Amino acid sequence: MNSYDFGAGPADMSKPCLPDRFTPLFHTSSWKGLDARERLRYNQLHALYFNEQLAFFEDGLADRLLAAALRLPLEPALSRRLSDFLAEEERHTDMFRRLNRLYSPALYESEHYRFVKVGAAGRALLDWAASKPALFPLFIWVMLLQEERAVYYSREIIRSGDALEPHFVAAHRLHLADEAGHVRYDEDLIALFWAGASPRLRAVNARLLRWALAEFFNTPKRGTLSVLDELCREFPRLAPEVPGMKREMLALTGDEDYERTLYSRGIVPKAFSLLDQWPELAQLSKVMMGYRPGEAAA
Repeated sequence: MNSYDFGAGPADMSKPCLPDRFTPLFHTSSWKGLDARERLRYNQLHALYFNEQLAFFEDGLADRLLAAALRLPLEPALSRRLSDFLAEEERHTDMFRRLNRLYSPALYESEHYRFVKVGAAGRALLDWAASKPALFPLFIWVMLLQEERAVYYSREIIRSGDALEPHFVAAHRLHLADEAGHVRYDEDLIALFWAGASPRLRAVNARLLRWALAEFFNTPKRGTLSVLDELCREFPRLAPEVPGMKREMLALTGDEDYERTLYSRGIVPKAFSLLDQWPELAQLSKVMMGYRPGEAAA
């Protein structure tokens, strides 16, 4: 067994793949209208979407940014750390793609991304911007927030143990073993690119980061709505309910209780502590309701 082998054998379709509280629909009144089979399947589909997110950001963001950093004349020790970081991210991408194919081969027979959809132009723009961390250091904060959040989620999945699908638990145990170190490597990148940027460039990137968090990370949109479309396809009786379910999910925007399940000092303590050190990033509290600059950790 290699270090990224989450086990063989068929998936256990009788179990959820992550705690229900990590799904947005759980935080709406529509959740109560689902029967047990529908809740289970929604949980499973959202877990596949979550794996897609992890793979997308490790492949489409971290890989480009780290490769660009490694082209710079770095200290040998930092170069080694970032090289290890890059290799591990590539293996994570492969692991989560294999996990999704194992769990739902029909959905992933011909594509890696069923719910995360980015057009060719958007992907090209992301690739270009992520490959220029000296110009767009905001992506380092995106990486740090997503990786520290993934650490928290992985710990909670592992803590749930036998209650969850075993392949998912095993994969997140492997992921956790690397991600805790990656959070430390992100600090290296912040010191290299954010601290090294001019105040003017940091201010511009702070505004871009605020927009990106509000548009893509904080509240249910796009991919989470596509999960509901797939649930409806598998359970046609839900068709009349789906528009209302989507409205309720979209209405979670600005719901502090829900947003604190995504980002809070309990979930991303290192990221928030580092954000506190940069006054231009205080504005992020307007789009991350769990973030209050200088607030003591819970």
